[in-house]
Amino acid sequence: YKRQILTIEFSHNDDLLVSSSWDGTAIIWDAITGRKLKKLKGHKGPLAGAVFSPDGKFVATAGVDKTVRLWSTKRGRQKRISRGYSGPISSIAYSPDGKSVAVGMKNGSARVWDLTTGKKRPRLKGDQGMITAMFFTTNSRTLATASRKDIIHFWDMEDSALYHTEKKKLGGINALALSTDGRTLAIG
Repeated sequence: YKRQILTIEFSHNDDLLVSSSWDGTAIIWDAITGRKLKKLKGHKGPLAGAVFSPDGKFVATAGVDKTVRLWSTKRGRQKRISRGYSGPISSIAYSPDGKSVAVGMKNGSARVWDLTTGKKRPRLKGDQGMITAMFFTTNSRTLATASRKDIIHFWDMEDSALYHTEKKKLGGINALALSTDGRTLAIG
């Protein structure tokens, strides 16, 4: 990389890693040997993140250039692109069912790209400020978005409706994680 690494994630079977950088690229690594396998280039500007699909066949990347790109893990080629987001993207999550990619933006809104139709679902807008972290629940029915304003919103993916809000006093939320059984939420 020419600039700082921003995110790093294991594939679901732990044999690959993907990292994203401020230089606008993502790299797929062999997690066992540490060897660089593919460099994903196409974004204009820093990346907000890179995440594997549940089956490991794809990597989704999102950048401040307001695009989300889907890449073949095996070949390192861009397969699809989604444009026209309302602001620079600040976070990304892949749904466990592999059908959606969600992005959070610096303007506090979120969008979900439905990979089966290729269309974006309605904009999710709360009062939380820049979205710094997000995840889908294990059944892919709920999306949680968090911000540095210490607010976590829970969105129903069936109708894109906000159904629950948690307010914390942590000095800003930068990370969220949900246990695999879906019963414990970690906040950082």
